[in-house]
Amino acid sequence: SPSESPAILGCIAASGLLRKAASLAFTKHKRSTLTSDIIECLGESLEDICPVS
Repeated sequence: SPSESPAILGCIAASGLLRKAASLAFTKHKRSTLTSDIIECLGESLEDICPVS
């Protein structure tokens, strides 16, 4: 089934991660958020979604 494809699941996970990072960046920078601000928040959003410990 296409919905169970690893590629599709990876895309869904990446989308969720990016949306979380964008949300964090927007919280910090409001309407002046840049792509670089979102990139800086990727690590924090990954840690929020999937903690290491």
